[in-house]
Amino acid sequence: MEHLSVSVYRVPTDLPGGDATLAWDATTLVLVEVAAAGHTGLGWTYGSAATAAVVRDELSGLVTGHDPFDVPAAGDRMSRAVRNTGRPGIAAGALSAVDTALWDLKARLLGLPLVGLLGAARAEVAVYGSGGLTPYDDTQLERQLRGWTEQGIDRVKIKVGESWGREESRDLHRTRLTREVVGDAAHLYVDANGGYTRKQAVRMAGAMADSGVTWLEEPVSSDDLAGLRVVRDAVAADVAAGEYGYDLPYLTRMAASGAVDCLQADVTRCGGITVWLRAAAVAEGLGLHLSDHCAPHLHAHVAAAVPNTRHLEWLVPRPRPHREPAVPRHPGPGRRHRHPRRLRRAGPRPQPEPAGRRTLPHRMSGGPHLIDARRTDNSPWVLRDYALVADGERGALVDPRGGIAWLCAPAWHSGAVFSGLLGGPGHYRVRPADDWNVWGGYYEDGTLVRVSRWVTADGIVSCREALAVPAETERVVLLRQVRAVRGEALVDIGLDVRAEYGRRGMTGLRREGGLWRARSGALHVRLTGADRARTGPDGELRGRLRLSEGAHHDLVLEIATEWQDAPLDPQDLWEATERWWKKAVPDCADTAAPRDTRMAYAVLNGLTGSRGGMVAAATTSLPERADTGRDYDYRYAWIRDQCYAGIAVAAHGPHPLLDRAVRFVTDRILEDGADLRPAYTVDGRPPPDEHPLPLTGYPGGSNRAGNRAGRQFQLDAFGEVLQLFAAAGRHGMLDGRSAEAARLTAEAVAERWAEPNAGLWELDERWWTHSRLCCVVGLRDLARYIGTGASADWSRLAGHVLEATRIRCLHPDGHWQRAADDPGPEAALLLPLACGAVPPTDPSLRLTHAQVVRRLAKDGYVHRFRHGDEPLGDAEGAFLLCGFMAALSAHAQGRETEASRWFERTRSACGPAGLFSEEYDVAQRQLRGNLPQGFVHALLLECSARFGGTSGSVLPGGW
Repeated sequence: MEHLSVSVYRVPTDLPGGDATLAWDATTLVLVEVAAAGHTGLGWTYGSAATAAVVRDELSGLVTGHDPFDVPAAGDRMSRAVRNTGRPGIAAGALSAVDTALWDLKARLLGLPLVGLLGAARAEVAVYGSGGLTPYDDTQLERQLRGWTEQGIDRVKIKVGESWGREESRDLHRTRLTREVVGDAAHLYVDANGGYTRKQAVRMAGAMADSGVTWLEEPVSSDDLAGLRVVRDAVAADVAAGEYGYDLPYLTRMAASGAVDCLQADVTRCGGITVWLRAAAVAEGLGLHLSDHCAPHLHAHVAAAVPNTRHLEWLVPRPRPHREPAVPRHPGPGRRHRHPRRLRRAGPRPQPEPAGRRTLPHRMSGGPHLIDARRTDNSPWVLRDYALVADGERGALVDPRGGIAWLCAPAWHSGAVFSGLLGGPGHYRVRPADDWNVWGGYYEDGTLVRVSRWVTADGIVSCREALAVPAETERVVLLRQVRAVRGEALVDIGLDVRAEYGRRGMTGLRREGGLWRARSGALHVRLTGADRARTGPDGELRGRLRLSEGAHHDLVLEIATEWQDAPLDPQDLWEATERWWKKAVPDCADTAAPRDTRMAYAVLNGLTGSRGGMVAAATTSLPERADTGRDYDYRYAWIRDQCYAGIAVAAHGPHPLLDRAVRFVTDRILEDGADLRPAYTVDGRPPPDEHPLPLTGYPGGSNRAGNRAGRQFQLDAFGEVLQLFAAAGRHGMLDGRSAEAARLTAEAVAERWAEPNAGLWELDERWWTHSRLCCVVGLRDLARYIGTGASADWSRLAGHVLEATRIRCLHPDGHWQRAADDPGPEAALLLPLACGAVPPTDPSLRLTHAQVVRRLAKDGYVHRFRHGDEPLGDAEGAFLLCGFMAALSAHAQGRETEASRWFERTRSACGPAGLFSEEYDVAQRQLRGNLPQGFVHALLLECSARFGGTSGSVLPGGW
């Protein structure tokens, strides 16, 4: 076999569809094509687009290069390969499509119809008309039924069990109507799709007996074999199930259990033709008939190849066959059957094809159905294009097309419910129906309320979005308000909550008036504003909004750990959110860059939870450099980053963020003392060790959760803690608990300052210069702003540490070097030097600054340190934190023009949303690393606050 390709299509239905448990308006088809010796075989399945990834990544290599005639051997290889992936579900669909394509290819190579290859056991196969979907009104149902009977189809099936069995009277009405329309001679089948309970199914079967129902399909869940047996023993109608059989053991258990009178099987799900034939043999051995589920053009071949086929299902809105389609006589499974005409469609006639669309080839579909020819595209965006909405307890990344690419719930470090950023499932999309648009957006000043904006061919559409605040730790509320800014707006909505990084799908989806409810794992989901939405075959909730010019529409999504009954009133939630942001972010008119400073405040507030913990960033595993392994989980509170944020706020004023930082750090010091961890969860627990996630990962990155830094000793963190407490003391914000924590921190420094440590950049344990200079600054600041009997001891200790560090780490040329054993430059040294580790006139400050500029700066951006002999920018991007450090260093030396240059250059390195990541690729003008990086926004705030008070350093009103 020479080549395998896979495509994904979305095929709209003529009318909205639905059964007892789901609703849909389209089907996702995954098409596999295999080629050899100038022939191409086709196979397909229906289900999630993720099936294509399994075909491409896990199965393709197991069939290409192998003999195309050895189909069962290929099936065994593929089945073994997906054992750890999980055979049922998506993997089974992938196996089915590839296996079917291989059988089709073999038939075409031999010039035979597929049934000729398999060997025909019968000349004709009976069919039953399948439809009668629950959304149909009486007129639509009657039209469909009459179409079948006019074509001579004497077996018809309708859906019952609507709304999980809550519409019994309507089920009985529709059953009686069906009997009236089709007459007494036709066989009447009903399908509850598992919507009834055991006793309810028995009761309803008895009530339907008067209508002559002879087939009861999935009266209860097909997984409930005991329940199926109870129903089968109690009713006269034949009980059937098995369409959800994803492998032979499942179908064997069902056939042997005595739970069904007729076993159903589906080639597109069970593992393909190979497994279907084996299931037919099992059923025959147990004296059971087999009925084929869906895909009639494919099942006609296999159904004709076994003696115990009862019939196959012919679904609407496919072209309808003659009553008894003859066995095909042409190569492959997808050629035209010998039925002379088609039944009339129940819905409107197809319109001419628009540009950019095409019809499926007749050989595959059995007739021309209009579909979108573009394949499903889940590729992520470059990092600069994402925006963040956050409430302190968690944050959501919004992509330019209105999708929530990343959201963990209920907490930052919880499993993601939307994980498309890392190639996982789950999404919440609100986007224009017209794909021909350009996007933009902005934050409402001083908030993380985002307004996404699209200019389409016919108008302008916006979506205002925010996580509702004040936030609750166990409940996230996402607000989205769609507005037709100019012209009429047509907007598509799609919701698929997948908890635990996609492991848990949405279950129990149901509508209660104008509210949708569902579960995803342990999480409870509610959605308002989508009362006209429908569920698709993959469980996604889909809808479309049509708004007149100037109109707006609110959507409120809630995800919580407990069942919720409180009303989700969008106006109340929006008003509370607006009030919270107005109170949380100060005016900042006295800073160097007021608007950017307000944005920095907003980001820091958005990253800081009610317990005071601030996550380093909202994401995990976004690469600092492609395929280098430097991609980590930053959804934890680093003590250092927390201190940077608190100290930056203190430079501006005694704002609440300072108090929250002090409170969180105080608690950690009082609990752990000298064993303080570098990082914690936002609720104060140790972060988990690194472990892989079931996700593909962002391109060039990985799929990690957890962080090993939680076990390291980082001396500089103690120095930053001391500086934070001193900053709080300067504003009179240090209470008794925090003063005690300050004393314990100073004692920890006294005890451990001479030990090797992992340092600021979490590297190998060495005698890092930066760590000691941070402690010098912290001890001096503490002695200056907290007057106790120990203040003199702290000052003496600071002098002792400085002198020891000077002996070991001051380069002979007069500048400070990275470590006692590393003479190289280190940009991070600029911060403690600027903050008072040495006097501003000390030559070592000027010389170290010059060394950093000469050896670590490029195009106005600053790198951390050099990686061997590699040119700057090859190993990693510029560190934006270090650019702001260079600005503070120049400012400390009185070089205001240079300070403003570093400040301006560094603050330009953000995306359109104004968010900063950890690194910046200067050559490609791209953000690198996790997003948004809290400590970068903190240093921007500090620079702006300090420079705003410098006479002559800023323009009137700020930059």
